[in-house]
Amino acid sequence: MPASCSPNEIAITLNALNSLISQATNGTVAGNEVCSVSCRISDPPSRDVTFWVVTAIMIFVSAMVMLSSHASPAHFLDLHERSRAFGYKESRRTDRRYPLHQILLSVLGHYRPLCPPKSADNFLVSRDIPNWFFNYIMLNGFFCVDSFFFLSGLLLSYLFFKEIFRNPNRLRNPMTWVLFYVRRFLRLTPSYMMFIAFYVAYLKHLTIGPIELYEDRQVNNCVENWWTNLLYVSNICYLATWYLAADMQMYVFSPILLIALAINQWVVTAIGIMAISIGANYGTFYKYHFYPTLLHVPGINDDPKAGNEREFKLFNYHAAWIRCLPYIVGIMTGYYLQKFKNKRIKVHPVGAITGWALATACALGSLFGIFNYMNGSTDWSVFTRASYNNFSRLGWGLSLAFVVVACQKGFGGPIKNIMSLKIFTPLGRLSYCAYLVHIMIIYIFLGMWRQPLHYVSIFENYVHMGVACIVISYLFAMVWSLMFEIPFGKLEKMLIEGLMGFFVKRSKRVYQCKDPKEAGSGCKDKIDPKMA
Repeated sequence: MPASCSPNEIAITLNALNSLISQATNGTVAGNEVCSVSCRISDPPSRDVTFWVVTAIMIFVSAMVMLSSHASPAHFLDLHERSRAFGYKESRRTDRRYPLHQILLSVLGHYRPLCPPKSADNFLVSRDIPNWFFNYIMLNGFFCVDSFFFLSGLLLSYLFFKEIFRNPNRLRNPMTWVLFYVRRFLRLTPSYMMFIAFYVAYLKHLTIGPIELYEDRQVNNCVENWWTNLLYVSNICYLATWYLAADMQMYVFSPILLIALAINQWVVTAIGIMAISIGANYGTFYKYHFYPTLLHVPGINDDPKAGNEREFKLFNYHAAWIRCLPYIVGIMTGYYLQKFKNKRIKVHPVGAITGWALATACALGSLFGIFNYMNGSTDWSVFTRASYNNFSRLGWGLSLAFVVVACQKGFGGPIKNIMSLKIFTPLGRLSYCAYLVHIMIIYIFLGMWRQPLHYVSIFENYVHMGVACIVISYLFAMVWSLMFEIPFGKLEKMLIEGLMGFFVKRSKRVYQCKDPKEAGSGCKDKIDPKMA
């Protein structure tokens, strides 16, 4: 359309055209009324102050990384260790690992709602999607988020009790709990907030195309409510940030269960928290008549009382108090693994096979149990929908717990061998940054399209676009990790160690007096080298 046309003029023209077609065909052919039009100009947008500020920061950090990788200017600065933190050789040495396969499912899972088949030029063919059983590997891929929550709780508990079992007095030390929150915030926030700034500054320059995206609303939310992201209470700015907010909220309240485990009062505490979560979920389902998952096909098992998608996300999908069941299972699993770290469990082969069969059945039931409901073969009551939503997540978490324990205790079989392949280690370490960037990569891919999607099959579309998004996401994540995540993680470690060393020296300060009679008046404080 000509650039001189306004959105309102185009909407009026399209509605007039619909009226002419309806009159010419005596009402047998008529289009839907056009309520509004969104124009995407072909000219690139102007570069604002945010763009140049973010660009300057990126150039500065890039220069720091390159210089620190090839020089150690200890003779020039007293910031030798701090400069090395930005070096590539230092940054690639890290013990942090993340679940690679869950990132792959997350990329594919987010590709589906951002590029739905209903936007295809042959969208009627896509109506058969719910009728194919194995499509639910992708369609019901929401469990990858529950895997993240499980692993987050697992790693938190395992590392926490590693220190507590070594020194039980740390549980009563206030500094333990101060660092518990400070280190988490400092480890995640720099790369997270810098990417939000990068997203706001660059997205509109990389998604110029005829396909309308709704990222403009998210960008505006990031500009107006950036402080909510900083405090991890925002579930609306940038599609991937809701998980970070929910995970941080679970982390904030996790000491309730961690302390209960440490003092052997975990049974009542864990059951009580789970009961509250399950009860709250049933309550929201009965109030809003939600569908069992975020996925719903209009025309199949419609409920006129059902809440909309926004309400489902707000009160269920994004709610930390609802999504915490796998997190709790992860905390319990991490505690068990750490407490019985050196104890090998002897399991009869029949018992191991039975355990694997039950865990597999539980996971497959969670994943495919919704098949008959989604294709319209059966309808579910509100109670059944709520029960599936509750216990499918819990069952998924328990299945993962068995897999972790089995692999750790020696009856994992070939599954452990596959999951322990060294090829997964470097990619796993990039997964946090890959999670941050993958939504923006999908936006960029979709924003460059010059024709509608043509639907063939759900797997063909994922291979066609999903694999490319995964590759680009990890390439981008490698750069982002080297520039922000790992260097700032090392700076955080230096900062904490420096502060702790300072307080330790202060606590070991001894007082010496020239004359014992002058004690309390003429004393000079001096650090005893042996004690410092």
